[in-house]
Amino acid sequence: SSTHTPVALTTQRAAIVSVAPLSLIAEDVTVHSPETVLPTPPLTVERITVRPSLISFLTETPVIRSLLIEHPRLAVVMGPTGASNLPLMRSAAAPASQQPHLVLLQRIEVRDADLAYRSPRGSVTLSDAHMTVVPNRPMTHFTVELDALRGAFDIGDRTLAFGTTRVRGTAEAEGLTLTSVSIEGPGLTGAARGQIPF
Repeated sequence: SSTHTPVALTTQRAAIVSVAPLSLIAEDVTVHSPETVLPTPPLTVERITVRPSLISFLTETPVIRSLLIEHPRLAVVMGPTGASNLPLMRSAAAPASQQPHLVLLQRIEVRDADLAYRSPRGSVTLSDAHMTVVPNRPMTHFTVELDALRGAFDIGDRTLAFGTTRVRGTAEAEGLTLTSVSIEGPGLTGAARGQIPF
């Protein structure tokens, strides 16, 4: 079985900006699902640049040399009943003809991101975040590095601001494992190392 979730992607502009090397650009992208309970789109992106390997498209496995995501806004919102603005995941059997073709990504870079998680209990935000994701060749293991210049915890009427946040970890189909987390700032300082699975 495989997971199928309707996801809508809208963009204000898409263009090929250069041929050698080939670059594809999409601007003002919004990703959302019509099946989400809450209306807030979970992800908006100012600009996406894709640089594929033209020669690889002559083979069975196309290669994307780099995927650059600029100024994304990721906001996960949880409602009081546990409903969220994330797509509802459901499993369904898919025929072989509908199985997605493997595309290899060599590098994913995220610049100037704002990340937020909000729930009735409180919220956490990270601003001016930069992230690099490097997959292995079979796309089963991803090395993740995240650096954010500032962030804040909001609980009730209290806001606890903190400074630079650094997160290192790996991602696989089984989940995310953090290997190190550090937070610096006048309001909150701390660091942890080890294996922290999610």
